[in-house]
Amino acid sequence: MECMASKISAAVFLCAFLMTAVSFAAGDGEKWIASQPKLYTVKERARFNRFLGELHRRFPTLEGRMRALALARVGTPYSLGCLGEEKPPDQKPFFRVDVTDCTVFVLTTLAMAHGSTWDEARELMKKLNYHNPPMVGTKTVSYQNRQHFTYERLHSCPFFADITASLAAPSVCGKATVTLNRKSDGTKLLDIPWEKEVTALYIPAAQVDEKLVAKLPSAAGVAFVRKKNFSLGIVVSHEGLVIDRKWLFHANSISKKVEKRSFLDYLSENSDYFDGVIFSRFY
Repeated sequence: MECMASKISAAVFLCAFLMTAVSFAAGDGEKWIASQPKLYTVKERARFNRFLGELHRRFPTLEGRMRALALARVGTPYSLGCLGEEKPPDQKPFFRVDVTDCTVFVLTTLAMAHGSTWDEARELMKKLNYHNPPMVGTKTVSYQNRQHFTYERLHSCPFFADITASLAAPSVCGKATVTLNRKSDGTKLLDIPWEKEVTALYIPAAQVDEKLVAKLPSAAGVAFVRKKNFSLGIVVSHEGLVIDRKWLFHANSISKKVEKRSFLDYLSENSDYFDGVIFSRFY
């Protein structure tokens, strides 16, 4: 019995040590992020690459890197529609971190979580932001082949997976059939040769509570649904990241910057605007 007690004691000590070590590592990592310049201010490519390389070394998991990058990007100025193909009809940069909107924030954060250099992250945007295989012609990177609709990306891009159905019972969820890119008058929202009818499942805002959020991965995507925009051929009207099953990181068009705040508080305060949410996992 003494031998068994000794083994149990040793096991408890080891468990406590490991938990403390993980806690210290998380704390050290957050201190390191806080000690770095805000990512949107880093202009020199070599300095940017050093930051990403060290971030990948310090945070070995994808979710850990997503969390660290979200923290590093707080304060990034907001600019709607700030990515393009660097050629007509949209000549804005293909990849950037100096400004962002809500969708660009999610995409570029995931790109950097996978790519440990500027060039690697930029290259990954071809898979994150464009249809593969392309919808039109043979070139993937074009305005016509861009993933303009978040809902479609969540169901066609292998780096995302819609996990909404696993979080709430079907009887609780809302459901809507929407033809993406087709307005209620039959015209297209965007001038691209694509539209698609989808049946979207979402969790009503009133059904989202701490118990449900506790089921999320430590870094999850959240897409906000607004019924009023279904008539425009849109399911998702805003998106961001939910980190540590508590914090919302998103590019806010009102405050004009990336902000961190309580996810449940934000959803409650905007329940008259957003009707529900769709959650996703990153790969």
